[in-house]
Amino acid sequence: GAPLANRIARSGFKWPLVQRADEDSIGMSLNAKLKIAIENLGGDDMQKAESGARWLCEFCDGSTGDKTSNRVIVGQQPGIWGAFQKALRTEYAKPLRTAALDALGFMAFEDALNSGAIASNRPLLDCISDILQSGSSDERIAATGTLTNMTVSDDNMVAKMHIAEHERLINNLASSFDPSKTNTADRLIQFRGVGAVNNMARCSEAAELLDQHGIPSVLEHFLHSVIDETEHEILVARTAMALAGLMGRLEFSSLPRKKAMMKLCVGCLEHAINRLEGKNGMFGNVLWTCSVVLYPLYQLSIADSNKQDLVDAGVVEELLRLVRVWKQGEGGGTRDLEWALLTLEQLSFNDNARERIRSIIHYSPSSDTQSPTLASFHRLSELNPVTELPRTRDTGGSVGQMVANLMANVNPELVPMGPPRRR
Repeated sequence: GAPLANRIARSGFKWPLVQRADEDSIGMSLNAKLKIAIENLGGDDMQKAESGARWLCEFCDGSTGDKTSNRVIVGQQPGIWGAFQKALRTEYAKPLRTAALDALGFMAFEDALNSGAIASNRPLLDCISDILQSGSSDERIAATGTLTNMTVSDDNMVAKMHIAEHERLINNLASSFDPSKTNTADRLIQFRGVGAVNNMARCSEAAELLDQHGIPSVLEHFLHSVIDETEHEILVARTAMALAGLMGRLEFSSLPRKKAMMKLCVGCLEHAINRLEGKNGMFGNVLWTCSVVLYPLYQLSIADSNKQDLVDAGVVEELLRLVRVWKQGEGGGTRDLEWALLTLEQLSFNDNARERIRSIIHYSPSSDTQSPTLASFHRLSELNPVTELPRTRDTGGSVGQMVANLMANVNPELVPMGPPRRR
């Protein structure tokens, strides 16, 4: 359409095989432009190949609008993965390889099918591994960004497993966390790299593979090296989350400065919930989402030795705030809600946590007025939305039942009359 064409024309991009974005090129059909871009990407002309890659970037970049359908269309094109393989294997063409990696990352973002297709393509993963090992800074920044985008969706755990089982790739990724690498590019590579690890940790099979590759000890050593660098607080937070996602459930885990790290993670969750409320969700120039933070906090809540520290860090208040702001049909389903409830259920086995939850609910049998939190619990029990997490089904069978279990742990008088309706 014209808006896309105008944006590309203003940005200085050139349509594949033409020298300027004139009326004839803009008038080309979308299918024709897409076909030419892919042919160029897999061709022998480096300039045209880079032009094709950058066109795909613009076409799939979600920061310039909703490009969900665009990503689907590109992923269905014949020869698309072979074209990327050729571009990434091209020597002495670093701008091309950087652009191709960026395009892969845009295609993979929140697209489970594309992420799975890329991760299942061993030659593509081999290319990414090689670039992590010996690529330029720009290439390695793009490569770690691609891995982060490939692993962000929890709709396709296969992508996480394929990456985690690629031992050479994981070892090359681990080398990014060398404490001696401290320049600006290195810090961005590390930030994106721990993001990919944090995403993979949400898949138990992938987490086990990462453990076998020694990633927890690598991250622990790296976290010790950056923990005092206040200018890299967000890198510290993301590294702590990745380490907690892998090892947090262990009693007396080796998370450095555990109390401070928990408070930092809870602060990130606070900003993520702010975003759900239409407030500023930025913290450290990062737009936080609940899904990134909740799983590490859940893992930490399993260990009895962590429960009191999490309560002291304010996690109960933020989790209950998430319960209150959750609305059916908004925010990408029930997963964040389920992780919040699962974490609260784990914490409710701690006396102080139960008392904190009870005080926020502020239940009084002599009052006809419900607190907002208690009203939210009753609403969820009545709605009993369809579960998305297997763990919820394993630990209660439904969202409504999990709410009933939590309320019973806190105070049996809070449990709604009658069993929750199943859907």
